[in-house]
Amino acid sequence: METREQQDFVAVVERCGLLAWRGEPDLTQAFCAWDAACSGAISAIRHGVRFEMDGRIAEGCRTCRFCFTRR
Repeated sequence: METREQQDFVAVVERCGLLAWRGEPDLTQAFCAWDAACSGAISAIRHGVRFEMDGRIAEGCRTCRFCFTRR
């Protein structure tokens, strides 16, 4: 039986470039909604990758943390 090592990739965004566009909070919210929809389409079964996100800066979190795990 062949086993594969789990592989993790974590990207942490500490400063959102979209939030720098003052006066355009709707644009930031739209981008985050688009991002959530796209990342929600990642299927662990179909793509072999599990995706998790621990909140978003635009929602009041300190960072956006994108976690990908491949087995």
